[in-house]
Amino acid sequence: SLVEKVEGKESPFALLVLNKGGDHVDFVYSGVRKDFKIRDKNLKKLNNTKWIYITSLEKGWQSNLDKIFALNKPKIAWNPGNKQIRAGLPKLKKYLTRVDVLCVNKDEAIELAISAPQYTNKPKSYLNNTRNLLKILKEYGAGTVVITRGKGGSNVYDGNRIYSQKADTTKK
Repeated sequence: SLVEKVEGKESPFALLVLNKGGDHVDFVYSGVRKDFKIRDKNLKKLNNTKWIYITSLEKGWQSNLDKIFALNKPKIAWNPGNKQIRAGLPKLKKYLTRVDVLCVNKDEAIELAISAPQYTNKPKSYLNNTRNLLKILKEYGAGTVVITRGKGGSNVYDGNRIYSQKADTTKK
């Protein structure tokens, strides 16, 4: 009931090109996503859901997030997009305190960490340590922090323990 079709607009898509070494190039077409707007008429329906998953938002992203994060019932999982990552931790803190699960890749975690004044001049070895990144993001308010590391697997921090999961590198 919350799916909307926008006449005359195309769906977004992304194409990821990988080489054997793991380097990649993203080709992204935002399509209708760039016009995405949370409508007030949908807020009641959203507030009655158990979970909301938010990913990359474009134009008006702060207004959309303000509406979503003002809801009190649903839990929120968030995978911020480039615009949100570039805004930095200080600007995102008000949202992170309401996030139940924050999911970023390691490069995004580093970018967020160095956006905070107290971490800007930390040595590369400190910022490249996933444990440190998990704790920094948790410090900014997220309930549970997930950092993905491609072939390196992923790590999760709930404030008490750090969990690790190896990547499944078997060819199918």
